[in-house]
Amino acid sequence: MKALYWFSFYLILGIWTVVSPYALDFTTHAAANWNALVVGVLLILLSLVGMYLEREEAGSAHFRHGSQAKTA
Repeated sequence: MKALYWFSFYLILGIWTVVSPYALDFTTHAAANWNALVVGVLLILLSLVGMYLEREEAGSAHFRHGSQAKTA
């Protein structure tokens, strides 16, 4: 569950990285603008995948634990 908080932090960081060229007004610098957009989108995608995998792992661990308790 603790990892879910870190993935949430990375999601917020990725959103800020995407928004930062517009908020800090450096969209005229093409290289910096594209760098911020690409890194931000990658952060967002990786954090969403991490959140999904963390929830799947937690769900399957709960299922495995429940099925073992019933058979024992």
